[in-house]
Amino acid sequence: MKKDNRVKGRREKAADGSANKKQNRMGIKTKMVIGFAIPLFCTILIGAVAYSLAASGMTYNYEESMSKALSMAMEYLDFGFESAVSESEQLYYNTDLMRWATGAIYNDWTKQEIRDEVKLDLSVKCSGNSFVDNMYIIPQEGLRVISAYGDDAQT
Repeated sequence: MKKDNRVKGRREKAADGSANKKQNRMGIKTKMVIGFAIPLFCTILIGAVAYSLAASGMTYNYEESMSKALSMAMEYLDFGFESAVSESEQLYYNTDLMRWATGAIYNDWTKQEIRDEVKLDLSVKCSGNSFVDNMYIIPQEGLRVISAYGDDAQT
C-alpha cells in the first residue's frame, strides 16, 4: 500500500505540475499584451463613460441657457410692444388730434397749429422710445398725413 500511495502521490504531483506547466506556457509576449490591454480597456471604458456624461450635461446646459435667452428676448420684445402701444394710446386720447383727424376743426390756423404740435409730439415720442422708429397719423381724406420724420403726404 505504501507503494500505491507513493505512485498516487507522484501522479498527483505530475498532474499538478503539468497543470502549472500549462498555465505557465503562456509566453511573456502574451502576458505583456494582457498586462497592457487591461488598463487600456479600462481607460477607454472610463473615457467613453465620461464623454457620455459630459455630452449630456453640456447639452442640458445649452438647452437651458437657450431657453433663458429666448425667454429674456420675449420679455424684452413684450416691453417694447407695450411701450409702443402706450405711446399710441396717448395719441388716441389727445382730443385736439382726434378733432383734427376727423375733420371737426375748420379753421386753417388751428389745423396748422395742431399739426405742428402733433408733429413735435411724435418726434419726441420716437426719439424717446427706441422701439418706435416712426409714427404716422393718417387722418380722413383731404387732410395731410403727419409723421415724426420726413415729408407729410396728402391723403
